[in-house]
Amino acid sequence: MGRHILVIGSGAAGFLGAIACATANPRDRVTILEAGTTALNKVRISGGGRCSVTHHCFNPSPLCNTIPRGGQALRGAFSRFQPQDTIAWFEARGLQ
Repeated sequence: MGRHILVIGSGAAGFLGAIACATANPRDRVTILEAGTTALNKVRISGGGRCSVTHHCFNPSPLCNTIPRGGQALRGAFSRFQPQDTIAWFEARGLQ
């Protein structure tokens, strides 16, 4: 048996982090803790019910310019994990 990893927060980032931990360390036990009553609550209500998980803007510069506040702070993250990476992540798990 491996380690016991706790992930605080059951939002999209918490679930992605938990999945990444469990995938990279299959012997570890991963538990997600949530203070609210419902896991993935914000994901459920985002996108107006259309499940907006990605977009077709693959260049970080114009993407950062569309964000009213804090866009420049996200440039590094957008440069390291692109929409193509999101699409590939889902496809590797059998989702189109």
